[in-house]
Amino acid sequence: IYDPDQGRYLVLWSDDRTGPWRLYGRFVDGDGTLLGASFGIADTDGPGGGRGPAPDVAYNPDDQEFLVVYTDGGDCYGWRLNAVTGASQGSVIDVMTSCSFPNIAYDPGAGVYLAAWTDDRVSSRIIQRDGTTEPAEVHSTLSYFSMKLDKVTATGRFLLMAVDGNYRPTAFFVNPQTGLLFGAPIVLPVDDPTANKEGHFLGF
Repeated sequence: IYDPDQGRYLVLWSDDRTGPWRLYGRFVDGDGTLLGASFGIADTDGPGGGRGPAPDVAYNPDDQEFLVVYTDGGDCYGWRLNAVTGASQGSVIDVMTSCSFPNIAYDPGAGVYLAAWTDDRVSSRIIQRDGTTEPAEVHSTLSYFSMKLDKVTATGRFLLMAVDGNYRPTAFFVNPQTGLLFGAPIVLPVDDPTANKEGHFLGF
């Protein structure tokens, strides 16, 4: 993710250079130059089952911090990082137990993060800037996989996309003030329902 205040990116990956699998970060300049050394963030799941820690990160310009979310032991956690030094801030955030593929986004208008994840359902929770969490909200009890979360600035709401068990992309608009949905989920039509859609992932 890009930090416009420092004019550089934060990239994330995991490896087992010290034995156990660990999540690392490194700053990269806008021209691709590596800045400083890589730094450890947290112990994580290994690549078993093709998943790994599945990290995601959001930038908070109000505090010049990143919030990194990831999985470890089948649960989702988060760490706040100083955007200048990369140092951890506060303590580990318990995002949710028994979840996978966490996503995170920040809303500067409301001054909150939204973390979203799959546990066969579509769920999310607001995380305050200091790392405290609000109650989790389940937006759909249908079976979903593959998720992507982003902030839609123009409408003042988070956009959460997920693919349902019939491989249909579905949009959920989440209120950054309450964590609840704006209206009902919107199912996007599939152009060719007979096409093979295995491995259907989202990007926007």
